[in-house]
Amino acid sequence: MHNLRMVQRDGRFGPYYVCPYGDAAQCEWMGAFSEFDGRFHLSDKRTRAARIAAHAHFDRLWKKGQDKRMCRASAYAWLSTTMGIPPAECHIGHMSRELCEAVIRAVRRIYRDQKESA
Repeated sequence: MHNLRMVQRDGRFGPYYVCPYGDAAQCEWMGAFSEFDGRFHLSDKRTRAARIAAHAHFDRLWKKGQDKRMCRASAYAWLSTTMGIPPAECHIGHMSRELCEAVIRAVRRIYRDQKESA
C-alpha cells in the first residue's frame, strides 16, 4: 500500500483516475469522477469487469439490433425503477459489483420472460 495521489488519464468517456502503480496487486483501483454527484467511483478489476458486463447486457435493451426492446430514455427509466436508484444517480459506472450482477439478472429476466410468452 502507498499514499500516492491517483493519476488522471483521458478515456473514451472522459477523464478517469488510476493508481500510478497500476500493475501492483494491492493497488488495482481505478475510478471516474462524476459531474453528477462530485464524487469518485473507484473500482477494482472485478468491479470494472462487472460494470462492463452489465453495460453489455443493458445496452442490448436500447441499442439498434434485433434485441432492442425500448428507447434509451425508457431503458434508463426502467433501470432506475428496477434497481431502486434515483434517475440522476443511476449509472452503471457508479455501481458496485453486486448491483451490476443484479442488472445482468434483471435484463436476462426481460429476455427470458419475453421468450416464454412468445
